[in-house]
Amino acid sequence: MAQLPRLPALPRPSKPDQEWLGKIRGSLKEARKRLAADRRAREAADRAPKPVILDPATLSGRKWDAASVLHTTLGGVRRPITQDDLAAFRHNIRLLQGRLGRGGITARQVIDLSGKYLAPGKGTDRQRAAREIHHAIPSSFSKGELHVITDAGGQTPNVRRHHVLVRFPHWDIAVMDVNKTPDEAALWLLSQPLKYECDCGRHRFFFRYICTAGGFNAGRPEHGYPKIRNPNLIGVACKHVVRVMTEIDAMDARFRSIITRAIKAARDKDSKVKRIQTTQAEAERQARKSARPIRSSEAIERRRTLARERAAARAATRSAPPPRPRGLLGRTRDMAAAIASRFGIAREIATKIINFFIRRRGG
Repeated sequence: MAQLPRLPALPRPSKPDQEWLGKIRGSLKEARKRLAADRRAREAADRAPKPVILDPATLSGRKWDAASVLHTTLGGVRRPITQDDLAAFRHNIRLLQGRLGRGGITARQVIDLSGKYLAPGKGTDRQRAAREIHHAIPSSFSKGELHVITDAGGQTPNVRRHHVLVRFPHWDIAVMDVNKTPDEAALWLLSQPLKYECDCGRHRFFFRYICTAGGFNAGRPEHGYPKIRNPNLIGVACKHVVRVMTEIDAMDARFRSIITRAIKAARDKDSKVKRIQTTQAEAERQARKSARPIRSSEAIERRRTLARERAAARAATRSAPPPRPRGLLGRTRDMAAAIASRFGIAREIATKIINFFIRRRGG
């Protein structure tokens, strides 16, 4: 019996709640433990006998040693860094600063910028977020910092979830603006520039330097140029952050609710407010919600334009006067056209045939 050909693997479904979500209590401690391990690893790299970090002094060329063992993947091949590479890195930094500025970044900008650059063989970070990350659960909020848990996407063994921290620099303004209700202030805050970090390796090695240079890094700063992982300084966020920014940009009710509660508490008893926490039952209920589509600004505008055109067409149909009944001459012309098309004869001949039968019937 011939062996059937193997079918391509289907996309992995999102994991059941109890498998990836885990316990909400202690999740922030887990996030901080991972970030602390990252900080210790970075400090150890600075203390290494042979430097592996391309620091600002070396990048400027003032401390460059031609015998250095630093490498890069600029051009697609791992090789030793040259002075020309340093010049290319400095040029990339100028382009990055021109593209991002220093005024922070909004959730919508993160989504748009994450769809511009392809990761080899994997698509853009926005595509990967839509394909692999299905959940973003706001776990807690305290003094302008939001902790969000996402599923891991199944790419790293033994890692079920990731932690994204989002910091809102305009938190104090939202609390003090009593002309807005807490819900209105929460909506306003979600639309403002923000900062973020994720505990995943892609954020650590690809994007932390970019976030630091752009002024929207929420964790430890990174001054070492990503000469191996991201020498062209492309993209701004990992797939976990993109999923979180999608919910923030959509003013998701779960995110609005936890921030509204935090603003209410801060306005009532600011000094006694420790942390607004999502319960385990709430988180599990939220995790059952279907993933929201991730769309670029261009796609959203196309949908809005199409909706406006359809609405205008419906309005025009409702307001148009009913068609007037056609007279004998008009109906004769229509019949002649139909007969000529069906039997392949000239319209004039079809008209004479119709007129013959009309006269005969009248006679």
